Amino acid sequence: MDDFASGALVAAVLRSLADDGIAVSTPAPGGALAPLPVKRRLRAEVAATHGRLPLLRVGLVLPRLPPDPALSALAAATTAQDRRGALCSHAPVEAARLSRRRMRCSIRPRNT
Repeated sequence: MDDFASGALVAAVLRSLADDGIAVSTPAPGGALAPLPVKRRLRAEVAATHGRLPLLRVGLVLPRLPPDPALSALAAATTAQDRRGALCSHAPVEAARLSRRRMRCSIRPRNT
């Protein structure tokens, strides 16, 4: 399986940037997954032209977006290690809904 990024996460970044009036050339993802290079290109483009602050503001739009397991896992992360696990592109993330506000995530090792 090729490396991928969460389509919902890329869409959340695009929504946050649009709210800040920042136009980017990256198209919105058409599904649950987006190629990892798309996410990396978006991050690099924004950081190069506007700095990293707009990327840090993405969390502010999460409550306004439709529910999504990847975004819920990211929002529930309390440590940097949790966030890395929620965003990990080299290992699939399994999330089990425990309640409306809590998610339990576990990382499955990638089959080689």
